[in-house]
Amino acid sequence: MSSIILQGIQYDAKSSYLKGPSFAPPLIRKALHCGSSNYFSEDGISIDTPRIVHKGDFEISSYFDIETITAKHLTKQDKIFTLGGDHSISFPIIKAFHQKYPVLDILQIDAHPDLYEELYGDKHSHAFCSYYGK
Repeated sequence: MSSIILQGIQYDAKSSYLKGPSFAPPLIRKALHCGSSNYFSEDGISIDTPRIVHKGDFEISSYFDIETITAKHLTKQDKIFTLGGDHSISFPIIKAFHQKYPVLDILQIDAHPDLYEELYGDKHSHAFCSYYGK
């Protein structure tokens, strides 16, 4: 059975309001491993398994480094789970997946429809809609 790659993307340069999502990946890991948490689901399945491969958290200096990092982790048949920063990290991650898997189905569920062709002149903002990116 394949592994699950866990990558943290520390990026929030495209946040239009408050910064802070870049701090999320290490804080999520800290919460996971705190004393009040456990690694088991209700049916006893543990997430403390060698099948989950922690690749670490990546501080991003250039936006499309996110695509490069993700593509590197896609070299095997493993699954990727990304802890992230702002919404904008989705686009380069999807670009990396699309290079390996040309046909993708994506279901996006969001609390509010902040989807724009561009926001403040940025076509890759956190509010980017892939529909417009075709």
